[in-house]
Amino acid sequence: MSQQENSIFCALLCRSIYSILDGDSNFGTYNNIPIQMPYLSGPRIVEISNLFQYNEVYQTEDGVLSRWQYMDRLLRYGIENNKIQKIISFLFSKKQFMEILVKFDEDEINSTYSYIVNKIISEINKILFIGDSKLYVSGDIFYISSINSNVLPICPNIKNIDFNYIKSISDRALEDIRNKNFDSSLTKSRTLLEEVFFYGIEKKNQVPPSDGNINKMWGNIKQLYGIKEESTHDKRINDLINGLGKIISSIGDMRNKDSDAHAAGSKRINIAEHHARLCVNASTVVADFVLAVIQRQLSN
Repeated sequence: MSQQENSIFCALLCRSIYSILDGDSNFGTYNNIPIQMPYLSGPRIVEISNLFQYNEVYQTEDGVLSRWQYMDRLLRYGIENNKIQKIISFLFSKKQFMEILVKFDEDEINSTYSYIVNKIISEINKILFIGDSKLYVSGDIFYISSINSNVLPICPNIKNIDFNYIKSISDRALEDIRNKNFDSSLTKSRTLLEEVFFYGIEKKNQVPPSDGNINKMWGNIKQLYGIKEESTHDKRINDLINGLGKIISSIGDMRNKDSDAHAAGSKRINIAEHHARLCVNASTVVADFVLAVIQRQLSN
């Protein structure tokens, strides 16, 4: 990045954002774990500083500092030395969250991590909004831009999603059903849709919704790729297209209500095998259709 591109990260230099990044701020729970960054002690922030070749010490000339002061010094160092993107990416990396995610299976790790990170970015953006800025991520690279811009400057790390990838997720979800692991199959169903939607949105150099709302993602896809009723379509085709939104919303609700492995009481709804199979197959059909639309438009 240029020095000008680095300097825009100065928007992060405020106490309320330090409080988020060092794990002090909590934004509720998801899957019975707190929505917050991993807690960083003063020595841990010093350790991270040293990882990025900043010669920080815990016992400074001014004595032991507050944690937010160590975070302030680390971010300022990153901005001044063209390392700020790597530092932010490190703080948000999945590895840093593994202590709280380790109890989940692979697909729940991915979906829970994604939800928490998107929620935290959303909370940071509420603060940045005052200064007409926003933080967003493409792949594992973070950017800050004007609030009025919806265009990513570059998208170097978009996962390549193809029909074989869709089939692999679907096959794993069906295997879960055969093993009577219905919760995991529902997780994979929603994850499949989310990943295809994210792929399509980022392929258009746009920023996916940061709150994990699958209906918003679907709205973005429809707008970006012109998925709508057409007078030139057969009525039965238009009816199918109109039904996609209901399928997507239902799969999203199934994941929220049924697939929480830690839910209890009235929030816990037992799902039958044939319903789990319906959910998996429906998500596969929708993902396959959406990817076909994406590929057709991108090839033109």
